[in-house]
Amino acid sequence: MHLSLLAGIILPFVGLILPVYIWFTKKDSSEYANQQGLEMINFLINVFILGLGATLMCVLIIGILIVIPVLIFAFVMPIVASISCSKGRHFKYPLIYRFIR
Repeated sequence: MHLSLLAGIILPFVGLILPVYIWFTKKDSSEYANQQGLEMINFLINVFILGLGATLMCVLIIGILIVIPVLIFAFVMPIVASISCSKGRHFKYPLIYRFIR
């Protein structure tokens, strides 16, 4: 589920639709899948807000300094999450606000 976030690199909206679809179909069969799905959705919301804010701040030039760390965070954290989940550990994305609980 976490690695499917990276599908957006190849096909723009697939990285959003595919993970949400996987979570939606698996959430009732496993509490672990539900918890990780909610964590992933919170990550998506946070990255979207950060990306939007950084893009708007590019008008002020300072946003360029923010866009690069946001992109790195959005690329690396799903990989870290999937490695942790493959070992059966519960994973919580760091530095995000949890909109959905």
